[in-house]
Amino acid sequence: MTTPIIRPHWEIIQNFIARKLNVSKTVFTSRSRQAHDVMCRHIAIYLTKQLTPYSLCMIAGHFGGLNHTSVIFAAKRMNDRFERELEFKSQINSFEISLRKKLKAQSDPQLVDAVLIKFLRNRMKQLLLLPDHKLIQKIHSEVNY
Repeated sequence: MTTPIIRPHWEIIQNFIARKLNVSKTVFTSRSRQAHDVMCRHIAIYLTKQLTPYSLCMIAGHFGGLNHTSVIFAAKRMNDRFERELEFKSQINSFEISLRKKLKAQSDPQLVDAVLIKFLRNRMKQLLLLPDHKLIQKIHSEVNY
Protein backbone atom coordinates (compact mmCIF):
# COMPACT_ATOMS: atom_id res chain seq x y z
CA MET A 1 0.00 0.00 0.00
CA THR A 2 1.40 3.37 -0.98
CA THR A 3 1.19 6.37 1.28
CA PRO A 4 -0.70 9.26 -0.31
CA ILE A 5 1.29 12.41 -0.92
CA ILE A 6 0.78 14.98 1.80
CA ARG A 7 1.00 18.48 0.43
CA PRO A 8 1.91 21.33 2.74
CA HIS A 9 -1.06 23.49 3.64
CA TRP A 10 0.36 26.54 1.88
CA GLU A 11 0.62 24.56 -1.35
CA ILE A 12 -3.01 23.37 -1.08
CA ILE A 13 -4.13 26.96 -0.53
CA GLN A 14 -2.08 28.28 -3.46
CA ASN A 15 -3.41 25.56 -5.79
CA PHE A 16 -6.98 26.24 -4.68
CA ILE A 17 -6.74 30.02 -5.18
CA ALA A 18 -4.96 29.63 -8.52
CA ARG A 19 -7.75 27.36 -9.73
CA LYS A 20 -10.59 29.53 -8.38
CA LEU A 21 -9.17 32.82 -9.69
CA ASN A 22 -7.83 31.30 -12.92
CA VAL A 23 -4.23 32.43 -12.42
CA SER A 24 -0.85 30.76 -12.65
CA LYS A 25 0.79 29.57 -9.43
CA THR A 26 3.78 31.75 -10.31
CA VAL A 27 1.67 34.79 -9.34
CA PHE A 28 2.15 33.84 -5.68
CA THR A 29 5.94 33.93 -5.80
CA SER A 30 6.41 36.69 -8.38
CA ARG A 31 7.29 40.30 -7.66
CA SER A 32 4.55 41.55 -10.00
CA ARG A 33 2.78 44.69 -8.83
CA GLN A 34 -0.16 44.43 -11.21
CA ALA A 35 -3.34 44.95 -9.20
CA HIS A 36 -4.85 41.55 -10.10
CA ASP A 37 -1.65 39.66 -9.24
CA VAL A 38 -1.24 41.51 -5.95
CA MET A 39 -4.86 40.82 -4.97
CA CYS A 40 -4.51 37.09 -5.75
CA ARG A 41 -1.31 36.97 -3.70
CA HIS A 42 -2.96 38.84 -0.81
CA ILE A 43 -5.92 36.45 -0.81
CA ALA A 44 -3.61 33.42 -0.65
CA ILE A 45 -1.46 35.01 2.06
CA TYR A 46 -4.52 35.97 4.11
CA LEU A 47 -5.99 32.46 3.90
CA THR A 48 -2.64 30.86 4.74
CA LYS A 49 -2.39 33.11 7.80
CA GLN A 50 -5.96 32.28 8.85
CA LEU A 51 -5.88 28.53 8.24
CA THR A 52 -2.39 27.41 9.20
CA PRO A 53 -0.21 27.55 12.29
CA TYR A 54 2.75 28.87 10.26
CA SER A 55 4.68 31.86 11.57
CA LEU A 56 4.62 35.10 9.59
CA CYS A 57 8.20 34.51 8.43
CA MET A 58 7.36 31.00 7.28
CA ILE A 59 4.34 32.24 5.32
CA ALA A 60 6.43 34.99 3.75
CA GLY A 61 9.02 32.43 2.65
CA HIS A 62 6.40 30.46 0.73
CA PHE A 63 5.34 33.55 -1.18
CA GLY A 64 8.54 34.44 -2.97
CA GLY A 65 10.70 35.23 0.02
CA LEU A 66 8.66 38.20 1.19
CA ASN A 67 9.29 39.85 4.54
CA HIS A 68 7.03 38.99 7.50
CA THR A 69 5.72 42.56 7.39
CA SER A 70 4.38 41.85 3.90
CA VAL A 71 2.16 39.15 5.42
CA ILE A 72 0.87 41.61 8.02
CA PHE A 73 0.25 44.20 5.30
CA ALA A 74 -1.61 41.70 3.09
CA ALA A 75 -3.87 40.67 5.98
CA LYS A 76 -4.57 44.32 6.81
CA ARG A 77 -5.41 45.11 3.17
CA MET A 78 -7.80 42.16 3.06
CA ASN A 79 -9.55 43.23 6.28
CA ASP A 80 -9.87 46.80 4.98
CA ARG A 81 -11.42 45.51 1.77
CA PHE A 82 -13.80 43.27 3.74
CA GLU A 83 -15.19 46.35 5.47
CA ARG A 84 -15.83 48.10 2.15
CA GLU A 85 -17.02 45.16 0.02
CA LEU A 86 -19.34 42.64 1.65
CA GLU A 87 -19.66 40.57 -1.54
CA PHE A 88 -15.88 40.17 -1.68
CA LYS A 89 -15.87 39.14 1.99
CA SER A 90 -18.53 36.48 1.39
CA GLN A 91 -16.53 35.10 -1.56
CA ILE A 92 -13.37 34.81 0.54
CA ASN A 93 -15.39 33.24 3.37
CA SER A 94 -16.67 30.60 0.95
CA PHE A 95 -13.06 29.93 -0.11
CA GLU A 96 -12.12 29.60 3.56
CA ILE A 97 -14.90 27.09 4.25
CA SER A 98 -13.90 24.96 1.25
CA LEU A 99 -10.25 25.09 2.23
CA ARG A 100 -10.98 24.12 5.84
CA LYS A 101 -12.62 20.94 4.52
CA LYS A 102 -9.66 20.19 2.24
CA LEU A 103 -7.11 20.83 4.97
CA LYS A 104 -9.01 18.73 7.50
CA ALA A 105 -9.12 15.80 5.07
CA GLN A 106 -5.38 16.24 4.43
CA SER A 107 -4.45 16.24 8.13
CA ASP A 108 -4.66 12.53 8.88
CA PRO A 109 -2.35 12.13 11.92
CA GLN A 110 -1.02 8.74 10.81
CA LEU A 111 0.03 10.15 7.44
CA VAL A 112 1.63 13.18 9.04
CA ASP A 113 3.53 10.90 11.43
CA ALA A 114 4.74 8.80 8.48
CA VAL A 115 6.03 11.89 6.68
CA LEU A 116 7.73 13.17 9.83
CA ILE A 117 9.41 9.80 10.45
CA LYS A 118 10.65 9.71 6.85
CA PHE A 119 12.06 13.25 7.21
CA LEU A 120 13.81 12.38 10.49
CA ARG A 121 15.31 9.19 9.03
CA ASN A 122 16.72 11.10 6.06
CA ARG A 123 18.12 13.80 8.34
CA MET A 124 19.79 11.21 10.57
CA LYS A 125 21.34 9.53 7.52
CA GLN A 126 22.76 12.88 6.41
CA LEU A 127 24.22 13.54 9.84
CA LEU A 128 25.67 10.06 10.22
CA LEU A 129 27.56 10.39 6.94
CA LEU A 130 29.59 13.26 8.40
CA PRO A 131 32.95 12.55 10.08
CA ASP A 132 32.74 12.66 13.89
CA HIS A 133 34.23 16.14 14.34
CA LYS A 134 31.96 17.58 11.59
CA LEU A 135 28.94 15.88 13.17
CA ILE A 136 29.68 17.48 16.54
CA GLN A 137 30.08 20.90 14.89
CA LYS A 138 26.83 20.45 12.97
CA ILE A 139 24.88 19.42 16.07
CA HIS A 140 26.25 22.41 18.01
CA SER A 141 25.34 24.79 15.20
CA GLU A 142 21.75 23.47 14.96
CA VAL A 143 20.99 23.35 18.68
CA ASN A 144 19.67 26.60 20.13
CA TYR A 145 20.87 27.18 23.66
